[in-house]
Amino acid sequence: MKKTLVEVKTLDEHICVKDNAIYLDGSIILTPSARDELNKRGIVIVHGSPKEPDAAQCAIDCTCEECIKQAANGSTEKFFYSIAAILKQDFGVEDVKQLQEMSCRIVKAINKQ
Repeated sequence: MKKTLVEVKTLDEHICVKDNAIYLDGSIILTPSARDELNKRGIVIVHGSPKEPDAAQCAIDCTCEECIKQAANGSTEKFFYSIAAILKQDFGVEDVKQLQEMSCRIVKAINKQ
């Protein structure tokens, strides 16, 4: 299993906005400064993955990796998260707000066709 080192500068892309938590499923390693920042912000560290229904409800507000993985099958949310994942992994888009905006634009453009 590939592990991801999460530092303060990349912390936001791993935080589940809906749950105000970060999920550590064994694939994420937090730096000490990232842990300090989470504590400072009052964000809960959860060992494990989010429950599937909660992740599906996270919808457009969250692009954390766990929510992308857990989004409901066949839904607009899954489509949205798939686009965000491609933008992040293949094109190097890291800014969470930029990922949201670009994904929304793409979904809207495809839905118009």
